[in-house]
Amino acid sequence: MDKINKAGIGSEILRLWDEGWSGDRIAEKTGGVVIGRSILRYVERHGRTPWDTRKDVVCENCGKEFKKVRSVFRNSRLHFCCMPCYHAHLKNPDYIRSVYGSRLARGVVRDCGFMIQPLETIHHVDGNCNNNEPSNLMVFANHGDHMRWHRGDRDLVQPVWSGVN
Repeated sequence: MDKINKAGIGSEILRLWDEGWSGDRIAEKTGGVVIGRSILRYVERHGRTPWDTRKDVVCENCGKEFKKVRSVFRNSRLHFCCMPCYHAHLKNPDYIRSVYGSRLARGVVRDCGFMIQPLETIHHVDGNCNNNEPSNLMVFANHGDHMRWHRGDRDLVQPVWSGVN
């Protein structure tokens, strides 16, 4: 604890802990002044409970309050109390499923001069898998990027090809 006080990082440690950081991550962030176990003891002395790692959150869909484990909380931007709430959030009322829509769309993208790779994923802008106009198609590097786009993380991922270009 003397090292923490001498370095003047006590308030920073408590702030990071309250944001959901682990003791080891805080130790790395503060330049390795102390190890993770020392950080756990420090936060415990300052009224935090290191063994109760749940945080209070509110469901984005229904507004219900519930507890979420800190590590899961830290890795999520949006929080849902149950799978039905999560699916209600993702629901696209304009989505029309088609078994062959992606296969046909891959051919359309190839015809436009873009050599699509096996792991790249097609996205239909209007949600209609039967609408394979080039202006309705985008190609993502992988399925993960495609899902990030659907979840609203559009500043983190860009399509590798877009028919709008």
